[in-house]
Formats: sequence, structure tokens, C-alpha cells
Amino acid sequence: SLGMNAEWLRYYLAAKLSARNADIDFNADDFMARVNSDLIGKYINIASRAAGFLTKRFNGRLTGDFGATGTTLLAEVRGASDAIAQMYESREFGKATREIMLLADKVNAYVDQNKPWDLAKDLANSQALHQVCSVLVNAFAALTRYLAPVLPGLARAVEAFVGQSMQQWAVAGDVQEIQPYQHLMQRVTPEQLDALFAPKETVQAVDSAGAAPESIASIPGGEAIAPTIAIDDFAKIDLRIAKIVNCEAVEGSTKLLRLTLDAGEGRMRNVFSGIASMYKPEELVGQLTVLVANLAPRKMKFGISEGMVMAASHADEKAHPGIYILNPWPGAQPGMRIH
Repeated sequence: SLGMNAEWLRYYLAAKLSARNADIDFNADDFMARVNSDLIGKYINIASRAAGFLTKRFNGRLTGDFGATGTTLLAEVRGASDAIAQMYESREFGKATREIMLLADKVNAYVDQNKPWDLAKDLANSQALHQVCSVLVNAFAALTRYLAPVLPGLARAVEAFVGQSMQQWAVAGDVQEIQPYQHLMQRVTPEQLDALFAPKETVQAVDSAGAAPESIASIPGGEAIAPTIAIDDFAKIDLRIAKIVNCEAVEGSTKLLRLTLDAGEGRMRNVFSGIASMYKPEELVGQLTVLVANLAPRKMKFGISEGMVMAASHADEKAHPGIYILNPWPGAQPGMRIH
């Protein structure tokens, strides 16, 4: 498996379809841009930017007080329902997806204007933070309904997140409560597209003894389990829960993100992590992760890295691209040790 999500292609094709009969050319760069910029950057990030604050500060509960600006924005997003429905009915799928992304642009402009990450720094702004994040989740729910005909699998995942059916076109009232946010869709990577168009490898023949060569698929994660260690060896590694207080891109690097971590020590740690291909900085702010706390500091070109965050990946990056940061369950607190 190349790890390709079928709904990426559904969205790409929908964005190019119209009522006219016309051929569709697949362009890898355009495909990546539509998935990563439109679906992830414009749409999915609306939920990820709001969910963490709602879960941690308001126990997942939303407010029905959206403020004047938020109320106007939601009215515009929800008011586009009939026009988008007509585009689908007329088989103008490309027009429908463009209209949905224009609405997503307006929601993201609202995010940039209100900056929930700044509001969260001061408890005096709790009401405003609650309003902004509640507007974002309700706008996200409306956009999901509009995308549900194209992305039914994603819509089902959003149902569990917001507690509302995404199968009904009409808005079923405001979202009242959300579940802890889980990543809804990953970005497509250049390695996945390279593997998709690579020549098919020659199938290995069964050897003369009649036994098939060992398949890499039988090896977990593409690499054998490491040699057995004693419990005392494991105890030397100090794994701690850490909160990602801030995250930013590293100028001059396409692979690294700079994480500011709170591991319950009364100070912040600076850690570099090679996860930029999978995550945008704003997706990680406020999330919990696992830190190797007693790893010797490492001097890098961009600064000192004071530890390492844990992430999972396959040994064969070309066939199974992606790196996934570990995210502890809600309830864990910064500084807790992992045993």
C-alpha cells in the first residue's frame, strides 16, 4: 500500500468536473496543491485550530453566543447552502468545490483577524476565545456538509467529532459539544506521488526450494524487532508527557519544526523535530506529545535541541511515507513519566 487516501482523488476529480463532457488530465503538482492547500490548509485546519482550545479550556462545550462578527460569518456560510446544492444538482462539481473553498477562505480570514492563539494567552479573553472557537467549529460543520457528497468517509469522521449528522443537507442546529480532536486527514507527500508513478517492481520468483522469499510485509513497520533488553536498560530512558506550547517553521529547513515544550519543569524546552512534511505548526500548538527528556542536548545548525519528541514511521519511507507524532490521551499532564 502507498498510503494514498481515496478521498484525495475524489476531491481532485470533483474540483475538475463540470456539466460539460471534457477529458481530465492528472497533474501531480496540482493534485498535491489541491489536497494540501485546499483540503488540509483551508478546510481541516479550521477544526484543528479551534478544537484544542475548546477541549482544554471549556471541556469541549461550545457557546451559542457567537458575537456580531461571528454571527455574520456563520450566516454567510450557512446561507450558501441552496446555491451549492444547485451546483451539485447541475453537475457543476468544480464550481461547488470552488465556492466551498471561498467560504473556507473567509473563515480563515476570521481566524487571522481574531487570533485565538493570542486570546488563549490571557484568561481575561476567555469569553472571546470561546466565541471564536465556537464559530469555527460551527462553520467547519457547515463546510463538511457541503463536502459530504465528495468526501463521505471524512464526513463520517466529522460526525463523531461534532456529534451531528453530516448526511442531512440542512443545518441541524448549532454544535453543542465536541469530542477530543483526532487528525482527520493527512497531507499527500511527494514520496507518495513518486511511488505511485514509479515502474512496477519485478515480482520475485519462488526460489528453487519452493519457498517464497521473506516478504517485508511480514516484518512489523518494515524492520525487525530490536534485540531484547532488560528492564533496567529501559528505565534509563526518561519519557515524559510534554505540551507543545509553541511551534514554528525553521527558516532554511524544509524538514524541521521548532517546538517549544512544557514538560512540567518550570521552564520551556526547545526541541527540533523532522515532522514538517506532515504537520503545520498551528496544528500542533496545544497538543500533548511524548518527550525523551534525558537525551543529551544536541547542537544543530539552527540552535540547541533539548531532547526529542517521539514519532512513528515506516522503515521504507518511499513505499510507506509519513511520520506521525505520538499524542497521549486526554487526562495526561505535562511532566508525567511514561513507564
